[in-house]
Amino acid sequence: MSSVGANKLLLAIFGVLALLILGDDVSTYLCLTTPSENYNTTEANPLSAWMFGLMGIIPALTLQGVVKGGGMVVLYKMGTLWNPRTYKLIAWGMGGAVLVTLLANLNNWYTLYIITR
Repeated sequence: MSSVGANKLLLAIFGVLALLILGDDVSTYLCLTTPSENYNTTEANPLSAWMFGLMGIIPALTLQGVVKGGGMVVLYKMGTLWNPRTYKLIAWGMGGAVLVTLLANLNNWYTLYIITR
């Protein structure tokens, strides 16, 4: 794959991951703030739960988004240095992050569906 094609692929993965992270943050906020008589939703990630307790949901989600975005930029820059081994590692890593974030989104949106029925 040429460096131009590799950059486009990494940029596409980067864009999908950014949208999934935004969806995860929005759905996390909605799950934790939507009142429900029958369900008590809590954050499953212990680090996030600690941050929510320490600084509140919106500031913690904002900080997490900035850190995730910064990490993605660093990974993207590392992947575009065009070392084929680095590129493959970054592409697979970002692809794994897409999968994990997609599963988190599905869980959050399904939970939101259940608690609002």
